[in-house]
Amino acid sequence: MSVLIDNQPSVFNSYPALESELLQPAWKGSNCRHEYGWDHIRLTKQDRCAYCEKVYFLKELKDWFTMALDHVIPVSVCKSLEIDMTWCRSTANAVLACSTCNTLCNRYVPLTLPQKPESFQEFLKLRNAIFLERKRLIQDAQSREEKVFREQQIKFAALKATH
Repeated sequence: MSVLIDNQPSVFNSYPALESELLQPAWKGSNCRHEYGWDHIRLTKQDRCAYCEKVYFLKELKDWFTMALDHVIPVSVCKSLEIDMTWCRSTANAVLACSTCNTLCNRYVPLTLPQKPESFQEFLKLRNAIFLERKRLIQDAQSREEKVFREQQIKFAALKATH
């Protein structure tokens, strides 16, 4: 069965359209860079961080080392909503993320607990909404971190100038 969602985030546009392909387990094997990350790239054509869109995993070795496969709807949220773990651990609920973005919003909990999706289509709509919220939260966190970094640079420069 083909699954089409209107107005989905662009990162999901290259994902397979067939429900059977989307439901494939995303985490197969023990290592993202050696196994399941490659499978995800082949299946979805996603080759950069879904959140910051700045890190291209197949261009530089330093970026390759940062590649992680992220549950868009975290396992903890799926469990609290009693969502089928097949959906939770599926390709449909996975995006590639750089380690920075992955850690900036790794303990995500929705502000209000959404309703349990009753169909796979509803699950994909929930995934889309949570992805957009997490992307915004990550961008906000990056802005805060950049501000702290710039402040620390100034302090260090001033300290260095006095010695």
